[in-house]
Amino acid sequence: MDRIKDATATADHKFQEASGSIPATRLRALWLNGMQEEIASFIENEGIGLSSVDLTQLRQALDRRFPRWRNAVTKVDNITDLRALTGLVDGQRISVTSYYGGWAALAEGPKGGGEFVVDASDTTSADDGGVIFVTADGVRVKRVFSGDVNLRWFGARGNGTADDTPPVKSAVFYCITNQKALFAPSGTYIIKPKTDGGPVYLNKGITADGMGLTMYGEGRGKTIFKEGDGETEAGGRFTTMFYCWLDDPATNAFRYGSFKFSDMTFDKNGRSNADPPTLYEWEGAHIIKFQGLAGTPGIDAVSFERIELIDKIGAGIVLGPSDVQCRSLTIKDVQSRVHPKLDGGAVGQKGCIEVAIDSALTVIESANCRYSQIEPTFPYDAARRSNFKLRDSNIDIVEYTYSGTGVQDGNSNIFIDISGLTCQTKFLLRGVRGKVVNSTVKAATEFYNHGLLMDNCTILLPYDSGTFAVSGLYFNTPAGWNVASKAKLNNCEILIDADTVDATTTGYMVRGGLKTVLAEAPVAEFYNCEFDPRGFGVHDAYSTGGNFTFDSCTLGSRSGGRTFLAGAYSSFQNRLIVKHCDVANAQGEFRVQQAATGYEFRVEGRYKVGDIAFGSNNAAAVLPAQFPVKPLLMDDAVPASGIHFLGQRVENISPTVDGNNMLISGWVATASGSPGTWQTLYTSTVSPAT
Repeated sequence: MDRIKDATATADHKFQEASGSIPATRLRALWLNGMQEEIASFIENEGIGLSSVDLTQLRQALDRRFPRWRNAVTKVDNITDLRALTGLVDGQRISVTSYYGGWAALAEGPKGGGEFVVDASDTTSADDGGVIFVTADGVRVKRVFSGDVNLRWFGARGNGTADDTPPVKSAVFYCITNQKALFAPSGTYIIKPKTDGGPVYLNKGITADGMGLTMYGEGRGKTIFKEGDGETEAGGRFTTMFYCWLDDPATNAFRYGSFKFSDMTFDKNGRSNADPPTLYEWEGAHIIKFQGLAGTPGIDAVSFERIELIDKIGAGIVLGPSDVQCRSLTIKDVQSRVHPKLDGGAVGQKGCIEVAIDSALTVIESANCRYSQIEPTFPYDAARRSNFKLRDSNIDIVEYTYSGTGVQDGNSNIFIDISGLTCQTKFLLRGVRGKVVNSTVKAATEFYNHGLLMDNCTILLPYDSGTFAVSGLYFNTPAGWNVASKAKLNNCEILIDADTVDATTTGYMVRGGLKTVLAEAPVAEFYNCEFDPRGFGVHDAYSTGGNFTFDSCTLGSRSGGRTFLAGAYSSFQNRLIVKHCDVANAQGEFRVQQAATGYEFRVEGRYKVGDIAFGSNNAAAVLPAQFPVKPLLMDDAVPASGIHFLGQRVENISPTVDGNNMLISGWVATASGSPGTWQTLYTSTVSPAT
C-alpha cells in the first residue's frame, strides 16, 4: 500500500476537496486497486472467504490475527442497553453494571449485572432473560460465570413490592434445564400465581431421568418468597406458590432426580386474603407441592432444610399421593408460623408438613411447627419396608396413618422411629410398627398398630375443665382387621394435661376397643409406668374389650374413683392382669362389675389389707374362672370389711415371735362376700433363721 501521490493531492500526500481554483484530488485505479488487494489479501490470509454481503470481514480478520481485540470490553449501564447494542463481533466482551437502570438511586446499589461475551456461532438460542440475551441485530450475548446461578441475574428485584414471578420462573427453568443450583440472595420476592398464569413450576425443563433442582437462600427471614396480596381468593384451593407435577406415566414419564431447598422463608400471606366461603376452597392452597399419578416413575429425593413457613392457608410442604414413590424425603429444621386468623381451626386445616407420597425413608428432624400429617395409604411396592424417623422436634399435631394393603392382616411394612418429640395438641399413630422414645406427647383419641413400643415417654391426657372429663388412651382394633393391634409402654408417665383438676374427674386413663373376639381385641402392656393419682381410674376393662397388663406400675386414682373396672359388658372380651404394682396412690377400688364368662381378671403380688380395695355389683356371683389369680394380702387377722373373693388368701404381716420360734398364720376365703367367709389355711411355727 502507498499514500496518494497524484499531482492533485496535498504536499503531504492527503486528499483534498475542490476549492476555488484548486481541483479535488483525483482517485486513480492504480491506487484503489492497491488498497483493495492489500485488504483482500489480509482477509484471505486469515482463512476468510471474501463476500460482498458480509461487511464485517475485516473485523473478523483482525480478531483472528490479534486476539487481544477480544479482550476489549464494552461497558453498558443495564440489560436494556445491552439488548440495544449492534455491530458486536464474536468473542467481544461486554460489562453490564446492573440489570435495571436507575440503580444509583437505590441504597442497595447495582444488582444483576455481570460480564458477557458474544457468541456469533449461536443463531438460534432464545433470550432467557438471565444468561442469554439477544441484541437488536440478532447477536447472542452470553453471561460469563461458573458455579451457581444467581436469581438476580434474571431480573428478580426482591424489594417486596415488584412482581418477581416471571424472573423466578425463568431462573428455575434455566437451572433445571442446565442442571445448575439456584441461589436467591436476601430479599422479599413476590410470587403471584393467580396473576401470572399459575405457580412456579418445578417440573418444566425436565427432559431426562435424574434431573432436579437445588435452590438455596441466605437464611430464614432473609431470603423470602411471599405470595402477593389476595392471590388466593380466586382459584381458591388450586392456588399454589411452587408446584411440581410428576409426569403422567401414559405420556412422557421420567424418574425425577433430587429437589433440595434450604435457607429461606416461604410466606403464603394468608393474612391478606378474605375468608373463603367454605374451608374446602382453601384446602389445596399450598405453599409447595409435589404431585403425580399412579404408576409414575417417581422421584429420587426431596429435602427441605432450614426453612420457615408463614401463614399457610392449605398446607405448607405437600407430597402426594401415596401411589407415587420417593426414595427419600428429608425435612430438617423447618419452622412454621400461622397468623391468628388462620389459627384455631377457622381455616387452614391442612398440615404444615403433609406427606402422602410413598417414601422409602422419611426423616423429619428439628422441626418446629403446628401440624405434621403423614398418610401413605399403601406402599408403591408392598414388599418394601418404609421407614419414618422423627427426631428432636416440637410439633403441635402429629398424625401418621397407614390404612393400605395388608394392614388388616398385620402385614404393615411401615416402621416408625420417633425420639425427642414434643407434641402438645394431638399425637396419633395408626397402622404402623416401631417405637417412640424420650418424648412428650398429647394422647389422641385412638391407637391401632401392629407393634408399637413407647419407652420413657410422658403422655398427656386431654382434660375438659367444664365437664371435668379426662380423655384416656384408646387402644382399638379397627373393623375389618383380622389380627389384634399391639402396643407396649415402658417407663412412661400418664398424666392429666392440667395444672389443677376438679376432685370429681371422670373418665379412665386407659380404654380398650369394642371387640367380642379376644384374639382380635387390642393388646396393651404397661411396665413400670406411673399414672396420675388425680384421675378417676386407670383402666376400664368392662365396657371395652382387650388384653391389658399392668406390671410393676405406680397406679393412681382419686378418692371415690375406680382404679380398675373389670367385667364383660355386651359380650366384649377382656383380660386384665395387674402384677406387683404400687397402689399407694390408688384410692379407688378394684371393681368387678358383673359375673360373666367373657372376661378374666388377675391380680398378682403382695398387698396390705386396706391398701387395695375390691368392689363388685354381685360379689357372690364372681366365679373363680374369671378371677383365677388373686393378690396375696398381708394382715394379722382375717379381713373384717371389704369385698373379698373365693380363694383369696391372707398371711401374717407381723408374725408372733415366741422365744426362738415364729408363729405364721394364713387364711383363705371359702366364699365371696363382704367380708367373705374365711377359714384358717395353716398355722406353723418356724425358727427365725428359717
